[in-house]
Amino acid sequence: MKIPMQTGEILAPIRKPRLPGENESSMKSAAAPAPMKY
Repeated sequence: MKIPMQTGEILAPIRKPRLPGENESSMKSAAAPAPMKY
């Protein structure tokens, strides 16, 4: 659980500033690429 959390923390700060208006979409998108990266 520590591995996926670290990936989310890195993608969260990068996607949050990029799409400040799509905060909800960013969270859903991060969940898709997270398992895909594995």
